[in-house]
Amino acid sequence: MVSKALVVKMIAKDDTQDEVAGFLAGALIASRVAARFGVGRTIVGAAMLSGPAFLPIALAPADLALPFVAAGGFLGGMGGAIYNINQVSFRQAITPERMQGRMNATMRFIVWGTIPVGTITGGFLGGLIGLHETIWVGAIATLFAFVPVFLGPVRSIVTMPQPAGQRMPYAHMRNAAKSTTGRAATAPATTGPAILPRCCQRSPRNSGAA
Repeated sequence: MVSKALVVKMIAKDDTQDEVAGFLAGALIASRVAARFGVGRTIVGAAMLSGPAFLPIALAPADLALPFVAAGGFLGGMGGAIYNINQVSFRQAITPERMQGRMNATMRFIVWGTIPVGTITGGFLGGLIGLHETIWVGAIATLFAFVPVFLGPVRSIVTMPQPAGQRMPYAHMRNAAKSTTGRAATAPATTGPAILPRCCQRSPRNSGAA
């Protein structure tokens, strides 16, 4: 029988390699999956896919752990890549540019801030009920990680929204108007005074000079 310490070492080494392969696979198909099923459904589905990734690790027998760990690592890596590519793109698209730093800092605090809590809880449970039992607790808990995303309005989103504050270029507006009315639209007239470069603006003191 392989010792528990060796199993943990095998998990830590092999799971990382298979996660990388899963990440690459997920990155290659993330945009295609979103285009096929919609952005919202892809985010929810990827969250659901990442949850069961820990079950093979909990089910792995001590003398044949590597195949189970490899399957769990690949599944979790692929689901994580699909989820993160779409959800990060979505929240960056709906957040104004001037708020991007605050938004990302808040997300990092909320998401990564739970890691120390989970680490302490996992260590406490591992000493209290055992290593294998603690892995089962974590595997079962992750099955329900998708619930907050599923219950929210995200799943109804079909396409990625246009980045906040970004206006449609005039060429696209003209083409859209042309396809609708059958003729090219004229450039919109400006309202109000034209804004000149700073070097060309006259100061108030010299505004009355000839």
